[in-house]
Amino acid sequence: MKKIIISLLIVSILVYLFKENFENRISSDKFQSYRLGNVIDLWYVCSRFKHPHRINSLKRKDPKNNIKESLSQYLIKNLKIYQNTLEEENVKKLSDSVKNTFLTYYYDKINLCVNDFHINLLQIMKEYDNLHNNILFNQKFQDENHCVIHFRLGDYVYLGDVINYQDIIDTMKDLKIKFSVIEIMDGGKTHKTSMFESWKSFKNNFGDKELKESEKISKKFYDSLRISFPESKIVQSEKRTSDKDFYRMSSAPILITAGGSYAITAAIASKARIIRTPSCKTLDFPSQGCRENLTISKNNCDWKTYQYTML
Repeated sequence: MKKIIISLLIVSILVYLFKENFENRISSDKFQSYRLGNVIDLWYVCSRFKHPHRINSLKRKDPKNNIKESLSQYLIKNLKIYQNTLEEENVKKLSDSVKNTFLTYYYDKINLCVNDFHINLLQIMKEYDNLHNNILFNQKFQDENHCVIHFRLGDYVYLGDVINYQDIIDTMKDLKIKFSVIEIMDGGKTHKTSMFESWKSFKNNFGDKELKESEKISKKFYDSLRISFPESKIVQSEKRTSDKDFYRMSSAPILITAGGSYAITAAIASKARIIRTPSCKTLDFPSQGCRENLTISKNNCDWKTYQYTML
């Protein structure tokens, strides 16, 4: 009996792994990038500084989507700088510091190159969009007070890195804006931790525990927004691919995010007049604590950070 149970468990694991891999490789969806925030970070660093080992790292970054059309694949194949606006002093400061770490995890690094990064990232995004009849940047918003929120969930639930949504609400209240629409993005609810990170993460993946918990937190956030902003229209963003979501965030008039490289690279690409992001010591792991509030020196944009607690 024991052998039968073990055999069934092994078969179940193999079926699960095959299903995950099969779905990722045969999906006909365009614009479904994998680890897009990390790819964008590496694309800029590799285009700008040409570190060979970082280029090799970039080439390995999107294995799941190797038969799909996606922004990440386009970035991996097209290392280029369109405009050189980075001061020589900042080139020297950044070059060594990004050899072995992600630039977009740290505000001190972001502040050194945010405008150069923005100009070049936006240019290649437009180039990619032009290849697809400009459908990605063709985003509609209610007006200049339409606010888009990216609230990272998914693997952050298991990792303990979910920011308290009340801190986001308080940040929005401090803006003293009558929001026409408050739109909550999906937030990577289906973004999973590695199955083999631990036995606990395997069980969470197998039972979709992270997804279920993400849905609960998202619902509470939605309800709290309705109570806090009764005159605004609160909507759950429609289901889109990762690329389409990224273009939407980048196009929003007002952008507010939690942690993660996906959100911070969208803020760098963003055309928003107002951006608010968390004051993380490291943006990949908000649970490592806050630093002092900062103003990010991005041109034509009010980008500030906010203090937060963990959920």
